[in-house]
Amino acid sequence: MSSKPFVLFFNPVQHAMPFFQKLQEVAHTEVVTSKSRKEFFKDITDKYKNIFAVYRTSASGTVAGKFDAELIERLPRSCKYICHTGAGYDPINTSACAKRGIIVTNAPDPVTDATADLAIFLMLGALRHLNPSMSSLRAGNFKKGVEFGHDPQGKTLGILGMGRIGRAIKHRCDSFGLKTVYHNRNLSKCKVAYMDLHGIIP
Repeated sequence: MSSKPFVLFFNPVQHAMPFFQKLQEVAHTEVVTSKSRKEFFKDITDKYKNIFAVYRTSASGTVAGKFDAELIERLPRSCKYICHTGAGYDPINTSACAKRGIIVTNAPDPVTDATADLAIFLMLGALRHLNPSMSSLRAGNFKKGVEFGHDPQGKTLGILGMGRIGRAIKHRCDSFGLKTVYHNRNLSKCKVAYMDLHGIIP
């Protein structure tokens, strides 16, 4: 067994290779080969019994399911970190981790821009009737039976939740001349008009 800390990956790294190579200089890494939760429970008593950290992605649920109290309790005592690549960490029982002294990390920002970009793409597509237009074009009925699209300028967009993604969407909306209002559990410091939930969704 390597003297380096053992980091167990639930998925192979595909894009951040320079960082992964740096990690391998200081840690021993392996990718989970277990095919089911039951098999994973067996493997963490054997070939994964010395893991120091677990690198968890949303796809890890297909193998191990949720990182609930049962799974956390079965992790070896050597495990000190669960590193989750998603923004939210709902699938991880953080209370069970705290009792075990396991630190949970997440990655709230990497998908902010991509999510905001896609939201704007879908919004513009809906305004411009993009999907019906493309379907009409592919069917050889270009411009037949498709309603006129709408300009975004001057319209008002209601944003539910003014977190990272909400703020990124608002920033993009400014470029299209869209007015924005928002509803959030707490008032945001951003300079956007706040509106009651029923004002946004009548």
